[in-house]
Amino acid sequence: MEKLTLPCERHKQNIAIHNFTGELVPGAGQEYTIPITLQHREHYSQEVFEVVPLEPEVNIFLPFWWIVKHPLQEAWRDPDLCFNSPSCSKLCTKAATTKFSLSLD
Repeated sequence: MEKLTLPCERHKQNIAIHNFTGELVPGAGQEYTIPITLQHREHYSQEVFEVVPLEPEVNIFLPFWWIVKHPLQEAWRDPDLCFNSPSCSKLCTKAATTKFSLSLD
């Protein structure tokens, strides 16, 4: 968050965030982002994300709920990401968002 200079808000009360193995993530659950827009080519999504400590080599980690909501087509066969599900084609458009704060290309 600091590297990308995205503003965050503090939770009134910390929340518990667990990793994939069910362990509590130290330092997580204190802050969340303001609504931010993610853009990859012609795919747009505006979301609020929890801020958690990550490995030094990782800039952003999209949670599983986001990947379910925005399924990648042929993600495991083609290195070129493509969001062309019927839902994304209809709802994840430039017109559906109003502000661009983070671009992934």
